[in-house]
Amino acid sequence: RVGDGYNRWSQSVIRQYLNSTAAAGKWWKPQNNYDRPPEQAGKAGFLAGFEKDFLDALGTIKVTTALNTVTDMADGDTEVTYDKIFLPSLEQIYVVPQLKGVEGEYWEYWKRATGSVSPQTQYGKYPERITYDIEAQTSAQIVRLRSADRGGGCITWGVGASGGVYGNYACSAWRCAPACVIC
Repeated sequence: RVGDGYNRWSQSVIRQYLNSTAAAGKWWKPQNNYDRPPEQAGKAGFLAGFEKDFLDALGTIKVTTALNTVTDMADGDTEVTYDKIFLPSLEQIYVVPQLKGVEGEYWEYWKRATGSVSPQTQYGKYPERITYDIEAQTSAQIVRLRSADRGGGCITWGVGASGGVYGNYACSAWRCAPACVIC
């Protein structure tokens, strides 16, 4: 876990960062014995700096995430967190999940964007899924998802710069395209 990361959403650094309004250097704390401070721990939490009206409009929602079957099998198939900001799952971006029907409904946006009549397969390349850097809009980015690769303890799913849907180490410094619910 120290070298490759841990794919459990509830204990992830990115979840802590995305849901924090704390000042620089104040949002990270270890979630397990193997957790180490990320390079970005000196930055302010993601929600720091947003206007109060926006923060007040954010809903805290129930987020269910499938657990890996190697290191987390004693804890069951899924885990629930309550988050204001979260990463989409395979299922939500209209890709066949590893455990169907637990990580959220397919999002209508992705059904329409893909033009597919059924969820797309893992490991396929889908140009319509490419996310571009906001500062350099021709620079395709790798984007992390919330879903863990259920076959191991250190791989999370993501969408590559080519639009390919695949897994990589949880410790990888991928970008994210977070979601929220406005109430």
